[in-house]
Amino acid sequence: MLLGLCAFWIGLGMACWQFPGEYNWHYMTVSNLFSAKHNPTGHLWGAAGVILCGVAGVCWVGLGIRVPPAADLRLRLRESQLLTVGFPCMTLAAALPGDWLIPKGHDWLAVIAFLALCSGLVHTWVQSVMQRFPVWAAHRWRGALALAGMVLWPVAGAAATQGYLALVRPQLPWVTLAWREQNIPLYLSFALWEWLTCLVLSGCLVMICVAPPMRAPHRQALANG
Repeated sequence: MLLGLCAFWIGLGMACWQFPGEYNWHYMTVSNLFSAKHNPTGHLWGAAGVILCGVAGVCWVGLGIRVPPAADLRLRLRESQLLTVGFPCMTLAAALPGDWLIPKGHDWLAVIAFLALCSGLVHTWVQSVMQRFPVWAAHRWRGALALAGMVLWPVAGAAATQGYLALVRPQLPWVTLAWREQNIPLYLSFALWEWLTCLVLSGCLVMICVAPPMRAPHRQALANG
């Protein structure tokens, strides 16, 4: 899964590098990198990175997200079932040609993939932290909500700014580099929040992979006894 995540970011990096003209992540959304129209050569790199990451995710979930075999079976980390939906949709959205799908098919697959992966990764990450640090588990619901808030703030920021723009500034066009010339505040840019969300969710995925749940001290003592 970590190799798949590396492939995702390398693919995006290569897509940015081959983007014709300037690519500014503050004012340009991720979809620009995957567009054959806007990124004739680089979009293939971006698609390849997403496909490799999606396939790795499918294998990761299919084989089971778990702690090392020697650990207590009761402490196995159970992934959210939403991940079994998100990774395949992510792979199909990048791999299937547009003429194979219904109109807006790519958009639908991308939206479903994002909602499923975002919800699934946050759920699995919260579970991982609560198993690893009992202090969070002591206040189950409050702890879970606090942890979820720590990683969902970019999503909340995107929702809040889009709601504000729809109600207060509906005449403002979709975010582009023109926003920079018009001195529109950066925090209103959907592109900024989108990239921050990608970074935060990637961090959650890394933590899930490298920090399995710990045994409780008394269980460790019994295991060593």
